[in-house]
Amino acid sequence: MFKEQTIQEGDILKITISIQERTHAIDKKLIYMGDHRELIPKNLLEKVKLISSPEKKISNMNKEKYIRSGTWIYQIEKTKPATRNRRTSKQKDSTTSSKSDTIKKPTKKEE
Repeated sequence: MFKEQTIQEGDILKITISIQERTHAIDKKLIYMGDHRELIPKNLLEKVKLISSPEKKISNMNKEKYIRSGTWIYQIEKTKPATRNRRTSKQKDSTTSSKSDTIKKPTKKEE
């Protein structure tokens, strides 16, 4: 069956899945259909970013489109400490005019 291994080295998480080669015709043909993300520890699940993954499917068959061992490499992202947002007061636009500077259009009664 498939051998699943998870290794954490500093801020790198490696998930390796492998299987022995199929040697006899009576041996079952197996293809890894599981989700490798289930092997990521729950406390790191939201903090990892995939760097590399195998290009081919993992299987015990000796064919060109399969490999017998594959490694997914994740980068563990460090959480940044929460910072307080600075509030800036809006400055009055210099293009807006105040009420005293507005130009009134004369009405018919004032003419």
